[in-house]
Amino acid sequence: MTRTDVRLVPLAVTVWLTAAALVGRTVPAVVVAGVAALAATAALARARRRRARRAGRTALPGVVLCLVGVVAVAGVVAADARAARSQLLAEAAHVGTRVTVDVLVVGEPRALPSTWGGPARYAVDVRVEQVRVADDHGHGVGALSETIAVPASLVGARWQDVVVGERTSTTVAVAARGHDGRRARYDLRGATAPRPVAPASAPRRIAHGLRTGLRGAVVGLPPDAAGLVPGIAVGDTSAVPDDLVDAMRTTGLTHLTAVSGAHFSLVGALVLAATAALRVPRVPRVVGTVAVLAGLVLLVGPDPSVLRAAGTGAIGLLALAVGRRGAAVPALAAGVVVLLLLDPWLARSAGLALSVAATAGLVVGGPLVLAGLHGARRWLLAAVAAPALAQLACAPVLVLLAPSLATWSLPANVVAAPVVAPTTILGLGATLVAPVSPGAAVRLAGLAGHGAGWIAGTARTFAAWPGASLPWLPGAVGAVLLVVVEASLVALVVVRVRRARGVGGSWDP
Repeated sequence: MTRTDVRLVPLAVTVWLTAAALVGRTVPAVVVAGVAALAATAALARARRRRARRAGRTALPGVVLCLVGVVAVAGVVAADARAARSQLLAEAAHVGTRVTVDVLVVGEPRALPSTWGGPARYAVDVRVEQVRVADDHGHGVGALSETIAVPASLVGARWQDVVVGERTSTTVAVAARGHDGRRARYDLRGATAPRPVAPASAPRRIAHGLRTGLRGAVVGLPPDAAGLVPGIAVGDTSAVPDDLVDAMRTTGLTHLTAVSGAHFSLVGALVLAATAALRVPRVPRVVGTVAVLAGLVLLVGPDPSVLRAAGTGAIGLLALAVGRRGAAVPALAAGVVVLLLLDPWLARSAGLALSVAATAGLVVGGPLVLAGLHGARRWLLAAVAAPALAQLACAPVLVLLAPSLATWSLPANVVAAPVVAPTTILGLGATLVAPVSPGAAVRLAGLAGHGAGWIAGTARTFAAWPGASLPWLPGAVGAVLLVVVEASLVALVVVRVRRARGVGGSWDP
């Protein structure tokens, strides 16, 4: 069995913990970066003095690498914190005045309930790039402007047609800084109608049109299917019924409607399988798979969470398709470091923790489960093992978020697994053909609706079973205990499987 290379794991853990501790803090980040740089310099000088000593290996290179990682992520955090400061927004929130802002749209509009029969309002995630104040606030200045990069949540009427990637200008009232679960942001209320500044890029506009076409193709389906088909295909969960959302959360099936690493692994695995069946050479096969995954990123929206899912999903695909644990683990660690350097706030995101946990379950458990199997048996077992391994790996993280166990999550995932692939592919097919043939899109969406109905029925059935959600110890104690229990069960299963293979002979066809 290939030995697992874990040399980059300490670096990934160090960078993760450093980012989680420092995000949003400029001065501490600068101090930590300076101290780590001095420590790394001292360690390198010590390593040079010991270069002549060849007897035995030391952990010094790993320590130096971790210190360099700390310097890098602390520098990124400091730069991010400086860009996220806004004196004008803070003053407007304190005084209660309105300001003009230029924003980049980073999220799809979400309809809000109407109040007192007023016009429909929409919430949009944006990034404020410039603030302008035209009136005098006592500084003796007639006009002030500020270039920044501050996340915000905007609420206003007539924002239903904005496209992700579009830059617009509007006048807003600034509320106090809020929180979106992982980073601080401003709340912008009472936004006037958006005034276009720069259109979204052509790929963004095309992706928006494709998603809109899919929403139109599922209009005639039952409510569960109409909500799930866009969710499974492109992560659009805006139409999923609330009671179905609760049932899927209870049965551990919510990952099917999130653009997760497993989503990209599934699409990539299907492309690899199709190209292999057509006897496409390896290099064009890999290039084609990468192109398809890149297109999926553009279709769903290349925000940090989607890039995170694409990266971890590609690594999970490598582990299950190739079965090389030794290469996948360092690739996962390196991917975590790159993602945290691109967006340090991911260190406090449950999404990153769940993606990494699911992928780690695949890259560590996949080769153990698939060892000795080839051909159709390998792919069939992989289709069942992937959701089970991912669910087991994610369970301790989920316990930290909510101290309860989804008792039937494993059987629910196994029952739903056979229809996930066809539902995803049919839904993506409907998305792609909608602009040129709405009728064909409706037929493909109808076929995908059968799989979505099966998934919805699975979620509702298992959620209604006794003990579908059981309480568990909260906090780190509960997570550690669950890890111990799961590790014991996995070890027992692996031992029994190995004994069965030894008694019954090889499983190879």
